[in-house]
Amino acid sequence: MKKLFYKISVCLLIAFFCLGAAVGCKDKKSAVSNNVKIMNAYEEYNDLVFTSTLKNNVVGKASINTDSKYVTQGKASALYEIDFDQEKGLVDRCYAEFTYYTQYYDEAFSYLDRIRNFAIDIYNADDSVYDVYFEAIGTADETLTSGHRRLYSGWNYCDFDVKPWFYEKDTQLKAYRLTFLGIADNPTRSAKLYFDNVRAIFAGGGTLSQKQPAATGETGEYSILGFDKASDIDYINADNRFGDKQLKSLYGISYASKVPDGETSRGGLKFEFDRVHMDGCIWKRTKGYVMDVHKSLLSGITGAKKISVNCFNPDIKPKTIEIRITENGNAFTYRRTAAALGTTVISTDELSVSNIESLSIAVENWNAVELETLYFDNLRYSV
Repeated sequence: MKKLFYKISVCLLIAFFCLGAAVGCKDKKSAVSNNVKIMNAYEEYNDLVFTSTLKNNVVGKASINTDSKYVTQGKASALYEIDFDQEKGLVDRCYAEFTYYTQYYDEAFSYLDRIRNFAIDIYNADDSVYDVYFEAIGTADETLTSGHRRLYSGWNYCDFDVKPWFYEKDTQLKAYRLTFLGIADNPTRSAKLYFDNVRAIFAGGGTLSQKQPAATGETGEYSILGFDKASDIDYINADNRFGDKQLKSLYGISYASKVPDGETSRGGLKFEFDRVHMDGCIWKRTKGYVMDVHKSLLSGITGAKKISVNCFNPDIKPKTIEIRITENGNAFTYRRTAAALGTTVISTDELSVSNIESLSIAVENWNAVELETLYFDNLRYSV
């Protein structure tokens, strides 16, 4: 089977290749330590074969580069010359997709609960800025976690946070995936990207510190997560649990040191998302994404009468936000609110729950037409 995979992939790569982001892309040399394991070093042609680009999203060329200017580890790297102008009528294609299937790599990469970060070094040889999205894909083809970063000209040392504490022991992975948007918007509709040093940083026993609810200063109100410091983002994970199989999982969460509302200096959770279908169309109606609060915070909010969070929307288009709770195996959507331009307080109605098993914030993306951003802060409850 593996030999057949080699033959098919090599033939396709010779003729053409069909291409088809919590710490971010750092401006420094990529680090290597004892808890880092290289997944794909791109040292030889077979390393290209084990990067799946067989999604018919874009045409171009793939090769091994040996110019040390574009190498961060070893003696070579991959050069992908993506060219949407060769699509020959596939006008709806708008993204390039690279997939690393775990079955073709060391077994250590197959368990999400053991990995702290997925990382890759990418050299963008263009003047344009692109969006790169990371996905960790489960055995049922579901996206378990995702990240988003901007890909600037020059070297981008991209490190995507996986948050292993959200997953059960031996949570298996089918693949890691990188999706690039923005290439089709270039005047040339092309890009030149070098990949190197695809790797995983293993957890090394990393865990979450225990947090207890703290009074906010308002009578009877307690903070669950203030999002006023970067470590609060560790307690939030996002996935594509709206269940829209046609929706590309293009989103990411990160810490913003300041919510850009022009009024305060508080920090917040920055949620970036896009709306792209698997077939490349962005005009079809889609659903959205879900952000989960880590279960370690839920026992402290027993007896809550109301749960609220602030949402700042910098865009004139309203975004629909939901607060979701599961109690004793039953799921409830307690409030569905349209967050208009500016800050909106998203709150549940009066609650009467005694055993909260899950707490989530859901964001619908049906009216997104490009990369969108929302900011959340001061997730709290009242008694």
